[in-house]
Amino acid sequence: MRRISALVLLAVLSACGDSGGTSTTGGSSESSTGGDESTVAAVTTSEAPTSTGTTIAGGTSSGETTGSSSETTGDESSTGEPVVAIEEALDSIDGLEWEEVDPQLDGYRYFLLYFQQPADHSDPEGLKFTQHMTLLHRDASAPTVIGTDGYFIYPWYQGLSEPARLLHANQLTVEHRFFADSRPEPADWTLLTIEQAAADHHRITEALQTAIYKAPWVATGVSKGGMTSTYFRRFYPDDVAATVAYVAPLSLAAEDPRYWPYLEMIDDPCNAALTDFRRELLLRREAMLERIADEADQEGLTYDFIDMERALEVTALNVTWGFWQYGGAFQCPGVPSVAATDGELWDFLQGVAPVRDMSDARMAAFEPYFWQASTQLGAPGTDETALSDLLMYPGFDVSWSYVMPGPGKDPVYDPAAMQDIKTWMADEASAMLFVYGERDPWTAGMYEVDPGHDVHRLMAAGANHSADISQLSDEDRAFAYARLEAWTGVTPVVRPLPPELPLRDRLQMTP
Repeated sequence: MRRISALVLLAVLSACGDSGGTSTTGGSSESSTGGDESTVAAVTTSEAPTSTGTTIAGGTSSGETTGSSSETTGDESSTGEPVVAIEEALDSIDGLEWEEVDPQLDGYRYFLLYFQQPADHSDPEGLKFTQHMTLLHRDASAPTVIGTDGYFIYPWYQGLSEPARLLHANQLTVEHRFFADSRPEPADWTLLTIEQAAADHHRITEALQTAIYKAPWVATGVSKGGMTSTYFRRFYPDDVAATVAYVAPLSLAAEDPRYWPYLEMIDDPCNAALTDFRRELLLRREAMLERIADEADQEGLTYDFIDMERALEVTALNVTWGFWQYGGAFQCPGVPSVAATDGELWDFLQGVAPVRDMSDARMAAFEPYFWQASTQLGAPGTDETALSDLLMYPGFDVSWSYVMPGPGKDPVYDPAAMQDIKTWMADEASAMLFVYGERDPWTAGMYEVDPGHDVHRLMAAGANHSADISQLSDEDRAFAYARLEAWTGVTPVVRPLPPELPLRDRLQMTP
């Protein structure tokens, strides 16, 4: 049995600016294919920027909760089966290694998990990779929420998703395959599919359900994470009792034309001001490029993959999208006019859609998303009309432009994957809840639902890409709570919470 060195975790937490340490280390009965060095790299290289300039779906949503609860050990679960200690349960899972970190949430214990997964689930004895996860453990007899994270996990940030908070549940958060160091080596990009990812989630869910968590499970995620929770449910419908997907779009083309008309209807006067601002960025191209170069020198950024000229153009094209995705009407009075100084234009841009999000390191971090958008997920089509006379690189802002060249990396879009999801939603899906923000541009791709199949969609009035159940009307919120209780047998309870770190800030967190 190979045990993970406590020094590894201490190095990780030091790099992350966290003074916490380990209290327990654990191992598995099966040796892993990776070394301790890959464990460190996985945590310290999980850079998570926003990428509003290239229209990336948002990331995970998590907050914190308070309250206390003792761990259930040695008694019976809600199913009448004996409950084992969490350490014993984790040690019993083949291919799993774990470490315990000092918890930040009352009543919870916090674990970093490293699980060996097949690169290709049709060849389980072939190449393996280590999938990184976090576990907030409260009580073995409580429900468990699995967060199918669309992008990265943040090991130094302990927070609970809204369903986990409401249900006082355990929470498992899974990093998506191919992101950060949850990636096979060598990487066969044809294995980055929704089917393979769903099989990842199935294996770990099955393992933890067998080992310890017998109560109902709920899958959840935000944006791409919400999409991923839906794909998981489509391929393994019996793994969880319910799915709660936040702001999850279903795109139906490589360049889906539905999004920009929706975006343009949000607020005509504000959008007009944003269009003038976008044009001004390109009319003052040289001044903006100077600032991009200065920032790159100061922060050590490089633009070898997407050069600064293209980065500026793509950012200008997508400023309106970024503004509404994470902002709102309260910011409209602050949109700079054509009389603004270069500095005022730049400062506003930094707060809405910074060009540095297209620097090399950050684009590389999100490359797996662009691969999936180019092959299965689809993406919003970009409307260049307002800036067409100022563009040097028209037609560049498509998902495949952001896939770095390399062997076996020739993405071809297959519409069948999302059409299959659409058909499954109409014919077979059940026990699902979708939450959207009225002023989020991604809402143009919202899932079609059928309440007759117990599949529901709720809209948070005036909300953006950070919409959640708490922002719904009283009536809709009560409905959401009722469905959660019906699906899990647990009455949702709103507990006092500290302020939640905004989603956009979490996406920009770096070690």
